[in-house]
Amino acid sequence: MAQGTTGSTPVSGAGTRLMWIPAKSAFRAGVVSGTQWDNINVGTNSFVGGGENNKALGSSSFVGGGGNNEALEAYCFVGGGNFNTASGLSAFVGGGDSNTAGGHFSAVGGGEINHANGYASFVGGGRFNNSTGHTSFIGGGEGNSASGSYTFIGGGLGLLSKSYSETVFGSYNTDYTPASTTSFNASDRLFVIGNGTASNTRSNAVTVLKNGKVGIGEQVPSHVLTIKSSDTETMRLIGPTGAYGFEARLNFGDGDYVYIDEPSDDMMRIQAYLVGIKRTPTTNALEVEGNASKSAAGDWLANSDARLKKNITPLNSQKMLEKLLALQGITYEWDDVKTGSKRPEGIQYGFTAQNIREVFPTLVEEDALGYLQTAYGTYDAMTVEAIRALNDKIEKLEAENDSLRSKLSEMDDLKQRMARLEAALSGHAQGNGD
Repeated sequence: MAQGTTGSTPVSGAGTRLMWIPAKSAFRAGVVSGTQWDNINVGTNSFVGGGENNKALGSSSFVGGGGNNEALEAYCFVGGGNFNTASGLSAFVGGGDSNTAGGHFSAVGGGEINHANGYASFVGGGRFNNSTGHTSFIGGGEGNSASGSYTFIGGGLGLLSKSYSETVFGSYNTDYTPASTTSFNASDRLFVIGNGTASNTRSNAVTVLKNGKVGIGEQVPSHVLTIKSSDTETMRLIGPTGAYGFEARLNFGDGDYVYIDEPSDDMMRIQAYLVGIKRTPTTNALEVEGNASKSAAGDWLANSDARLKKNITPLNSQKMLEKLLALQGITYEWDDVKTGSKRPEGIQYGFTAQNIREVFPTLVEEDALGYLQTAYGTYDAMTVEAIRALNDKIEKLEAENDSLRSKLSEMDDLKQRMARLEAALSGHAQGNGD
């Protein structure tokens, strides 16, 4: 044992020393102000390379230097820094300030006030990080906590990784209570990207559960893909060039719509339960800008079963004829500069909704812009009954015509008989005269 001044050599307590302790194969160099190097605090095969108030208590433990560092368990290592503690079996602290490696085979690379207290847990650096789960990992950052087994936090700020084998990136992800921190549970989280801004404003940009369900802006996704957003556009798909060509976009914020478009025109839009093709729907369940067709000939079908109807009342054929005759067919050209709809060009044939409303007021209604609209197909039954009324008139006229023909035939027979009678009377008169 050697000391800086000649004299008695202290074997305990404070002092500045360079010591080799053969009985324990231990080495000490540096300064202590207390009992750090007393026999009871010296581990077998331990080493303190320098610094101040460093303690290597564990067997084969090591402190390289720095100040107030402790290697308390067997095979512990503290490289340097200040107030660092390695207390788990084969625990490691590289340096930094006030770091703790308390779990067996745990490690803290450096940084400030980081703790790796789980078995085989790790904190690479940063500050105020806590890795307490079995084989949990924190790469760095600040204020992160990995408490579930086999969890991973790459870095970031204020992150929480609680469930078994959960991976988290970003900042301030949402807190929750997992079904299990030590075993696989399908309802727990697998992968999270946090986008919160503070400990009291936590949120997730992406949440993936172990059952494969993915949430974007939704921390508890209920479907394979759940998207939650208040933005004007929830999702946009863009072509490979990156330019806005044909797009598919979703909006579930202020407009509730889905649409596919090109830069200048909508191709299809679903908005507020309405579908528009080449237009923005405003009133009806389906609105089409321009002509529409099917891939093959055939009718559009709808239920008309009497078993699905009530209050069935036959139409009055004569009244239907009178109403249809009250409609005024017209030719016209569109002059629409108000609705934004593209209208066909050239001469058109039809009616005006104002005329139809005078005859059938219940069949005309206003759209969302205040313009009148009607369903032309609704008049089929009325047309049939009007034709029936005309047919009744025709049949009545035909019957009357047949009756007149019969009477005319009878009159012709009578005329012929009278002519024969007159001829006979005339011949008889002439014979008497002779």
